[in-house]
Amino acid sequence: MDKNKAQNNRRSRICPEIKKYHIKKSVLSETSKHLKKYGKKESESLVFWAGWLDERCEAHITSCKIPIDVKWGLGVRVDLDGMLKLMDELVKEDLVLLTQVHSHPGDFGHSHGDDLTASSYRKGYISIVVPDWGLIDLPDLSRCYVHEYDQNWKWRLLEEEEVRERFKIE
Repeated sequence: MDKNKAQNNRRSRICPEIKKYHIKKSVLSETSKHLKKYGKKESESLVFWAGWLDERCEAHITSCKIPIDVKWGLGVRVDLDGMLKLMDELVKEDLVLLTQVHSHPGDFGHSHGDDLTASSYRKGYISIVVPDWGLIDLPDLSRCYVHEYDQNWKWRLLEEEEVRERFKIE
């Protein structure tokens, strides 16, 4: 199988459930740097994680995407044009959107607004909330709120043990 065909299979793979996420340490570092930049201004911020799915339906998060057309401040929203640009970029790079990561001013998980304005409602989509404006260090996800979309507008907060088992920083 040639390289292009193999990559297309990675991007187009459909997985009913993702049990493991392999996250490049550089993605976590870039995420933390961006969140802190806006957190210092007491502004929430947002990034997306992209990558590919292997034949075991394990996710490999290899890229941190910072949306361009964003409403920053006490809430972050990417408008339709911004999401379309992001999707075009992901297709060109042969990547798939896997996770959204955003900061909150306090120490809490998903807000009602987060539940209703996520960037994806695909079962199993991950939404990570970083507390304290994102000003905390992120050697891993232990201080974050990791939510997984179930369905019917319901998000499930993952327990710490499940986060440790499913999300591996590499």
